[in-house]
Amino acid sequence: IAAAITLGGLSKTYNGVPQEVMVTTLPADLPYTLTYDGSLVAPTNAGTYNVAVHIDTPAYEGAESATLTIEPANQTISVPAIGAKQIGDPPFAVSAAASSGLPVYIAVSGPATIVSGVLTLTGTGNVNLELVQPGDENWNPAPSLHIGFPVGTADAALTLNRVALGLFFVI
Repeated sequence: IAAAITLGGLSKTYNGVPQEVMVTTLPADLPYTLTYDGSLVAPTNAGTYNVAVHIDTPAYEGAESATLTIEPANQTISVPAIGAKQIGDPPFAVSAAASSGLPVYIAVSGPATIVSGVLTLTGTGNVNLELVQPGDENWNPAPSLHIGFPVGTADAALTLNRVALGLFFVI
């Protein structure tokens, strides 16, 4: 006797857990074998997978195949606000994070340098940072983040000490 098989949930977005498709049989609840590219284990990573199902009972027969597509997920970059700085301020860490957990890359322009995430001010003016995360097979590139802040001169302090001043004349 022929059984009907319907496959559902064939379009997914990566979320770090195995992505199973839904199988419905008619008559209902027939035993079946489901494979993803020949494996019994549902895939986790983004990509396309050939899905095949066949009925596992001698009283019924049926098979169906389709394609499961797991799309890469979107991600964002976050970084704490950086306020105005003054020349002479100590180097400081720029702690940026991508929602994916992938590394964030930082490019700097203006009077500063960055090495291993530590920003060192080198002069006065505007410092601009561009933060990027290019993504991978499971994550789309994050929208770049651009932040800037001014670097000003430090307030100068002048201390005067009382000095005895003597005048000498030679005639």
